[in-house]
Amino acid sequence: PYTTLFRSKQIIFLALLDKMAQLLRSRIEAGIANQPDPVQMAETAMWIVLETFASHRTLGRLFLIETPAAGREYQDRMFAIRAAFAGLVTQYLDQAVSQGAIAPLDTIVAGQVWSGALNEVIITWLMNDPAGRLEDRYPTLRVTLLQSVGISSTRIRGMDNSDGSRTS
Repeated sequence: PYTTLFRSKQIIFLALLDKMAQLLRSRIEAGIANQPDPVQMAETAMWIVLETFASHRTLGRLFLIETPAAGREYQDRMFAIRAAFAGLVTQYLDQAVSQGAIAPLDTIVAGQVWSGALNEVIITWLMNDPAGRLEDRYPTLRVTLLQSVGISSTRIRGMDNSDGSRTS
């Protein structure tokens, strides 16, 4: 009985995790729908992930902090979700390379770096109660990641709105 109850809860939790991942992907796809620039697509995807976790801190804590010991099936599912996000970034960076917007680089590794950096910033924020707003970490994360793929500071400033706010 206990193992059946535990398995049922695990199935429900994994279904919720899948639903949340699909919701996040849908938000990203909607957010980039009218973006012609693949660099801004990657930037928009990063912003949407930050914004989503910022507005759903409790779920973020559940999925990223409190549940990782839930077993191999959960770990495999989370790996697939993180790999899918890294794959999206890789896709946008591949487009940027093919359009000459950035110099050729190993976009698979770059996508993993972006995904890992975003994950680390979010987890650190989730672990610190007086951590302030997650969105406040965006400017530094954005510049760091854009520079990691060869975007110059001058171009990054040109992508900013005149008031320094997000462009997308």
